[in-house]
Order: sequence, then structure tokens, then C-alpha cells
Amino acid sequence: MRLSIKVALVGLLSAWFTSATLAEELSEKVLSDLAPSILLLSSASESVCGTGVLFSNGQIITAAHLAKDLCTGGSCDSLSIERQAPLNRGDKSKGIKSPGKSRTKQSELITGLQYRVSITLPGLDLALLSPKDKVQVHGTFEIDHLSDYSDQESLAGKQVFSLAFPKCQKLAVNAGTISHSDPISFFTTVQGNYGSSGGALIDTHGNLMGLITEAGSLSETLKAQLLNSDFSVRAHRISPKIITADNLEASLLAEAELISQFYRRRVLSERNTSERKWRDLEFDRLMKGFKDRIISVADDLNQFKPLLVSGGYPIDVVNQLVNRSAAPTKLLYRLADELALYHSIENRGLRKSFSHELDAASLTDLLKWYGYRNLTHVVKRASKDKYPGSYAMWLAFGVSLTLLSGLFMVVYVFSLGYVWGKDPSGFVKRLVVTLLVAVLVWPISLIGFHYRLRRLKKRKLSS
Repeated sequence: MRLSIKVALVGLLSAWFTSATLAEELSEKVLSDLAPSILLLSSASESVCGTGVLFSNGQIITAAHLAKDLCTGGSCDSLSIERQAPLNRGDKSKGIKSPGKSRTKQSELITGLQYRVSITLPGLDLALLSPKDKVQVHGTFEIDHLSDYSDQESLAGKQVFSLAFPKCQKLAVNAGTISHSDPISFFTTVQGNYGSSGGALIDTHGNLMGLITEAGSLSETLKAQLLNSDFSVRAHRISPKIITADNLEASLLAEAELISQFYRRRVLSERNTSERKWRDLEFDRLMKGFKDRIISVADDLNQFKPLLVSGGYPIDVVNQLVNRSAAPTKLLYRLADELALYHSIENRGLRKSFSHELDAASLTDLLKWYGYRNLTHVVKRASKDKYPGSYAMWLAFGVSLTLLSGLFMVVYVFSLGYVWGKDPSGFVKRLVVTLLVAVLVWPISLIGFHYRLRRLKKRKLSS
């Protein structure tokens, strides 16, 4: 027993020492190479602020929700850019000592730069800012050589670090691990705060893995909003194919492929219908962001009509498909059609209205007839899956919650009537007791009243 305790203690100390060593090594790398690539972005009035990552070609990547507030109409004329000032490598007193500790503010304001928003990905919450004129500043990270960790790879427990400006104050390095990941995001234990949005998530070698976009869960978001405390962050993967400004069609295709992977691996694979409706929220957000991007950048929206009506009943998508003169041959359009059918079936189930189901065999034959054989597997899978759709699931959840709330209110009001009717005191005291039971921790206050009533009865009988 004593030996096992000693072994456990040695293991813990070894893990702590290894983590601390990695942190020190990373801090040195941040000090010499990476820190100047992490930018503090703010509006002229400083009412909006966050972090951005500077690439070697002078482009900046940040969170789309941050770019939307900083750059009105796509122009970033009032954008203020500040970055870590170059520091002497040997000057230990000015460096970042360890994760979670910020250095003293040694920064420089970069002036004379004009940026514009060249790419916005609302679904992925990524935005790329490009310089309007000649590139004057350069970062460390290469946009074409980003860290590519496969979502099939087991990354749980992998040590990662964030480089950001939490609370828009000082550049900070925070350490943590990846709890889980999917084709879109890394969910981590790394702590952040407002201002961390747009910050870099890097591995132990200093490679850029993703961009911090938000809190990692609903509970972490609530904690940040209510308590204004640090929270575990989520970082979105960065794909060079998606954030390229040179080939719009390739960028749209890469985004569509990423959303398709997320749906097949994270949504379709979920067998628990209660859990699946929560994943549907993420899929729906990705689809809405993709549609918004299509509307803003596509030259010909006619080929995207099935996608634009997706999210409703599948029959709406099918009607748009068969109204085309011919099935498209471009991979982008074909994948957009597939996502549109996925989206509608996932939201509404295999139905043509709330009370009428679609006949899977007839729908499959119709798609084949019009040349959409590539979509028949979507219908077959939905017919086999028998998922009622997130709309029905959330409706059932809302009805159940309403009924439970109504039942609670009936019991609650009845209990207050019980207190009012049973309390032997006068009117004023009875009113006070009833109000106390109502506002204190119910039903504990009701139980306390019941025991008080029993004591009064026993005292009355004994006298």
C-alpha cells in the first residue's frame, strides 16, 4: 500500500515537472518568435477588442464575430492594432514566466496600416483580414503550413497552449489539454476570458492548431456571463483551403466538405436522440453560416436554390431540385444539394408536412429519374434511421417542460393554500408565514412549516 502511494506521488511529481519544463520551453519560444504574431485588435473607442493572429504574408486571422464589430461594411479603417514589442531574449524579467502569468505590458502600436475583410466564415466564426496596400508587417505563422491534425486522430489529453489578450490587457500564455475534438473544433481545458477571441491555440512545438472563438460549452458560457470569470475555451480548426482568398470556389467546396464531415461523424453517428438534438444545434448553425456566405459571395444563386430553402421540410428541397433544367455536374453544387437534403431531413425528419410522412421509395425513384442518384443514399439512411427531426424533438421537449412547469405551479400554489389554511395564527402573522414559505427555498420551507405545525399541535394537546 505504501509503495503504491509512493509510486503515485512520484508519477504526479514527474508529470508536474514535465509540464512545467514544457511551459518554460514554450515561453522562450513565445518570447523570441511567436509573441509579435499575436495582435491586440480594438476599435478606435476601445469599446470592442479581441485578439488576432498575424501571418507571414501580412494577413490577420481572427474571430468572425469580432471582425464584424471592428470592421464596418468590410472596411477596417478605425481598427487599432497593437502587438508585443520585440524583447531581448536574455532579459528574463520582461518575459512570460509560465502559463497563466502575463508579462508586464511592453507593446507597440502599429500605425499606418489599412486592412479590409477579405473572407468571412460566419458558420466557422473565422475571418481573414488582408492589407489594402503594401505589406508592412509580417508574422511568424505560414498560412500554407498550418498544423494539420486529423479529426480521426485521438487528441484527448494532448497538451496545448493559448496565446491571447484575455480581458484585452496583457499578452498571456495559458496551458491546458484537449478534452475532445471533432472535424470543426478542439475543446480544451485552457482558460480564457473576453478578449481571448481570435487568439492562437498552439501545440508544444509552437505550431498553430486553431483559433479561439468561444467558450467550450453552455455551462462555461453561463459562467462567463454571470460570474465574469475565466472559462474553458473552444478553438476552431484553420484550413488553408478554406481561408484562401485566391480561389473562392475551392474555399466554398472545402467549407462544404468540412460541414459534411461534421454531420456524418458527429451527428449521424449519435444514436442517442436526446443528445443528437443538441448536436443538431451546431449543425444548424454551420448550415446557416454557410448559406449566409453563399448569399454574400456567389455570383449565380440559381444553382444554390435547394440550399437556400434547406432547413424546412425536405419536399421543399426536392421541388427545387426537380425544377432545375438538369442535375449539376460541379462537385460544389452536388455537395451543396446533399447538405441541403441533410439539413432538411435533420430538422424536420422524412416528412412533407407535420402530419404526413414522405414515402422513401417514391422519393428515391424521383431523385433517380431527375439524375440525382448521389442523393438517394441520404433518403435511404433517413428511412433506416427513423429520426423524427430536431424540430419534433425540441417541440416535445418544450411541451414536456411546459407541462412540468404547469404541474409545479399547481403544486406550488396548492402548498401555499395549505399553509394559509392550516396556520392557526392571526391574519397578519399568517400572511407573513405564507410569504416566507413562498420566497424561501421551496419545498424545504414547506417541510419546515409542516414540522412547525406538528409541534404546535403537540404543544396544544399537552396543555
